[in-house]
Amino acid sequence: ARAVMNTAISMGGPIPGAGNPFAIRGAGAAETAPRHEHVFNDAERKALVAQMRDDRKAMILLALWCGLRYGEIAALRRSDIDLKKGIVKVRRSVAFPPKAEPVEKEPKSTAGVRDARIPASVIPAIRRHLNTYVTGREGLLFPADDAGGHLRPVSFYGKKDGDGWYGALKAAGRWEEDQKKRPHFHDLRATGATEVARVTRNVAEVQRWLGDSTPQAAMRYMRATDGAMD
Repeated sequence: ARAVMNTAISMGGPIPGAGNPFAIRGAGAAETAPRHEHVFNDAERKALVAQMRDDRKAMILLALWCGLRYGEIAALRRSDIDLKKGIVKVRRSVAFPPKAEPVEKEPKSTAGVRDARIPASVIPAIRRHLNTYVTGREGLLFPADDAGGHLRPVSFYGKKDGDGWYGALKAAGRWEEDQKKRPHFHDLRATGATEVARVTRNVAEVQRWLGDSTPQAAMRYMRATDGAMD
């Protein structure tokens, strides 16, 4: 829209000399309230993993310590894991449109295509998961129970008294009846990024760990770390 208006008001355009409304600061963007991100402490992280059903515990670890998004984890296949090099090859993601079949696509951005490192402390749990629950080189790491397709978030969340994400939140003492205050699965990435920021103190490294195309998210975690230090 800004480019079109620039043409319209430029020399020889239909309305030369007029102002471009899309060049006014803030005219092209609507304000959105920032979502509060939750950071899990060590005891809460252990409780989350302990409560989660056994064939999905590794999902918590991949989000927390490798920085993977839910859609990236749901798309993982055995061939994406290289335990010798200690990496997860993030090459695709899964979208879950309402009332439609899951759709595999490329990651959120070019930076999302990455080799995420698996911490040495997490490799035994990933190896155990592969040996116990994954069939074939192209088998999904976390298939759905019914037809073996991609695991939908609603199935992963479960109930607050179960062994899904909601049950894990309750076990960790982080369950909130108010959905707006309830921690999301995505907050595992926020927790991991905060820990990375504390260790590296480097925006570029946090950005790379997140697989984000801009440094804004990394800066957010750096600021959070600075606040904790203060």
